[in-house]
Amino acid sequence: MRIELLDLGSQEAFAAVIALGDQNRDRLGQLPYAVFTEAAAQSRLFVAVPTEGGTPLGYALFRLPRDEVSLTHLCVHRQAREHGVAHALIKAISATYASRLGIRAKCRDDYDLADTWIKLGFRPRATTFGRGLDRAPMTVWWKDHGHPDLFTEHEQPVELRAAIDLNVARDLADPKKRGHRSQILVADHLVGRLEIVVTSGMRAEIRSMPAENRQPLIDATARFPHLQADSDQAEAIEQKIITAVQIGHPRYPSTDQDRSDVRQVAHAVAAGLTTFLTQDDALINRLGPVVSEQFSMRIMAPEYVVVHLDELSNEAAYLQQDLDDSEFTRVRAGATIEQELYEFLAHHAGERRNALRDRVRKLIEDGGELWVIRASGGSPVALYGVIDNGKTFEVPLLRLTDHRLADTLARHLLWTFRRAARASGAIVVDISEPCLSPRLAQAADFESMISAEGHWYAPVVDVCGDAGEVAAVAARAHAQAEVGAPPLLAPGLSRHAAARLEQAWWPAKIMDSELPCFIVPIKVAYAHELFGYQSGVIRRDPQLALGREHVYYHSAYRSLLTAPARILWYASGNGAGAGHFFATSRLDALVEDTPERLYADLGYYGVFNKNAVKAAARGRDTAEALRLSNTELFDQPVSERRYQVLRAEHDGPAAFMGVCRMKNVRLYQELYKIGTCRPAVDDNERSSN
Repeated sequence: MRIELLDLGSQEAFAAVIALGDQNRDRLGQLPYAVFTEAAAQSRLFVAVPTEGGTPLGYALFRLPRDEVSLTHLCVHRQAREHGVAHALIKAISATYASRLGIRAKCRDDYDLADTWIKLGFRPRATTFGRGLDRAPMTVWWKDHGHPDLFTEHEQPVELRAAIDLNVARDLADPKKRGHRSQILVADHLVGRLEIVVTSGMRAEIRSMPAENRQPLIDATARFPHLQADSDQAEAIEQKIITAVQIGHPRYPSTDQDRSDVRQVAHAVAAGLTTFLTQDDALINRLGPVVSEQFSMRIMAPEYVVVHLDELSNEAAYLQQDLDDSEFTRVRAGATIEQELYEFLAHHAGERRNALRDRVRKLIEDGGELWVIRASGGSPVALYGVIDNGKTFEVPLLRLTDHRLADTLARHLLWTFRRAARASGAIVVDISEPCLSPRLAQAADFESMISAEGHWYAPVVDVCGDAGEVAAVAARAHAQAEVGAPPLLAPGLSRHAAARLEQAWWPAKIMDSELPCFIVPIKVAYAHELFGYQSGVIRRDPQLALGREHVYYHSAYRSLLTAPARILWYASGNGAGAGHFFATSRLDALVEDTPERLYADLGYYGVFNKNAVKAAARGRDTAEALRLSNTELFDQPVSERRYQVLRAEHDGPAAFMGVCRMKNVRLYQELYKIGTCRPAVDDNERSSN
């Protein structure tokens, strides 16, 4: 066998690992699929595969907290056990992370695997207990890497301590009767990460209940640590919460339930906790914002615990990101998004807030990622959820508010999904949002997506090759989406037909078609403003940053351009990034007119002011506007030096002071593949860059 890191591009192997984990869920516990995806993306998932290829024999999924390795899953196929698979996986982890103190693992004692852990080089470090009703004893196993460690005899502190309310306690007391929503809290893989505590406020509520209802809750909460808050401090906090809530709800608290809620929350705050878990949506919505603002404690449903733990342990992944250098920002959404769901209700479909809330929670349970886009003032303008199912990149939730740039954002998001699908190796985007707004449906239609049975599909054909190669992958994408076979393609496809198919199947490039390719030089400063090349500290105009169409002007005198066509952009002038081929676009149309009329009609899509458009005309009465779309920045810009090597092989232009046509489109193909595939660069090439 051989041990290797699982590559997200290896869809069959990834699916086999998921299936292997599911087959052993009785011992491994339930783990959202998104955890596997994130682990693979971050090189935290080793697989053992037969040397001659085939189904994985086992896998090891781990986290990297602090300065150690924490083993989440160590799983070996039943037919491959007793053949050294687990030993090889652990050996690979130790070799890769030898600089860390060691490997930590937790295992229930009733699995009778102590001899196995000892054979793997582990030693018992501490004893703890599972969170199921049986409070099963667990051993903390440790494989030391030989570094000095002052804490070898002690278990590490948990990442999060959270209070629960009576609703959650009832779930845990009788899980079969009340469903599974709270059972994530007692999953074994959260031992050591999450500690549930019972506050003095909840104990007081239990004591006030009738005897026949009291005992099951006493038994259910006995296994968790109890915290005693200062009663005077809790009472003062309770009054502060009530005063703040009464600003919007003057009669609060109006029921015994209200008074119980605020008392339990106040005791949790007084005990110094930062998280309070409840199934009560009224409590979350009414007290959540006040408690978060005044006491920095978050009130959330249990479904969000794993997301919140990920926020704490992987803060960088949840930091606010600029959206393509625009005024908008994008951030992974957590439990607090429920306070903003009203902004995204599908009123046109008669949707209720509870229905949207349940859909959001279901998406989180299924391992999906939830993202929110905000305008410069912080107001939410878009919400979407994605699930990467291997060959299909599913978007089950997609909402927009009525922002002034909503139409631009709609098309930008569809473009974002295609790019994300391509990066993950998926061959189709599936927008399965059941309440898709007319604005988003119109954008999907404009983007040449396929509508079928309430879904919108976008085949992702990541091929830059001849018609046969492109058609083969397109056929697989159509089959995956179950939307019927695509058209058969033959060499020599007309340029208009090729342009249309490349739009529908982006990023496909049909190289034996009649679609021509041109090199167009552009100054670095304009390249940044127009396309975001060499991203800088200056934010771009949001229409340009998010827009799918752009316009560039040049002299109409003896113009070589024809449309449609492909454009290969060369950054000219001085400054960072100059002297490189950095992007490609589709040339949709050419418009020749006076500079004044061009600017009046198309200035919205470009970076030139009126004087710059006049200058582009070079003293003539007319200028030419290039209408562009599908601009794709290269992952690895190609230096002019490297271009000259390829040019000699493919009869390309030696210099490009102006627009040049590529006589041999294979030169475009080579440059595109280099720019998008991140090839190895030798030292001489690196120094020239």
